[in-house]
Amino acid sequence: MSNALQGNKEWLADRRGKFTGSKFKLLLNRGKGKDFTDQGFNYIRKVVAERMGSYEFEASSAACRWGIESEHLSIKAYGNQKNVAIEESGFIIHPDYNFTGCSVDGFVIGQKGIIEAKNPYNPANYIRYCTEEAYIIKEHGSQIYGNMWITKADYCDFIAYDKRNKAMPLYVKRFLRDEDKINKISERVNLAEDIAQEMYNDILKNDCEF
Repeated sequence: MSNALQGNKEWLADRRGKFTGSKFKLLLNRGKGKDFTDQGFNYIRKVVAERMGSYEFEASSAACRWGIESEHLSIKAYGNQKNVAIEESGFIIHPDYNFTGCSVDGFVIGQKGIIEAKNPYNPANYIRYCTEEAYIIKEHGSQIYGNMWITKADYCDFIAYDKRNKAMPLYVKRFLRDEDKINKISERVNLAEDIAQEMYNDILKNDCEF
């Protein structure tokens, strides 16, 4: 596990060229007559480009800044509510596959648990997190179960937090480890890696057909 905290230059460098938990969603679906959708193939190309030394410039937005500024508050509120201590984490590489990893928002000390915190800029999204479990799974399920795959955790507490909400600023939903979901993610990420290696080698041989 890297000691570099999320968002800094070292953390960005640690995750370049690897399939990351926050992007597993792009790899889950097949395209029409293809192993991946266009979005999935584009993500694989991005990973290959990073392995060849290129990278994207990180964009910043008001929503991103809001999430970063609120994250420590959400984790503190969670720790106080659950009476647990949280250990921060850098980028974690899968113990068996060095081409993939994730950045969890924290480990629950003394338990095999992790947390995933979302601090929505749009207050309506916070209400949706609180009322629609299916929405959480649709938007973040691959990250939740993918992070459990990489860290070997038994559960992931999904945290939604809105400091502007005076009635109930913190919402927590626990997701338990599900081997069927985890195995699907593992299969898809490994398939993406096979394609990425083939793509990389074909480019170097100047025989690319992707």
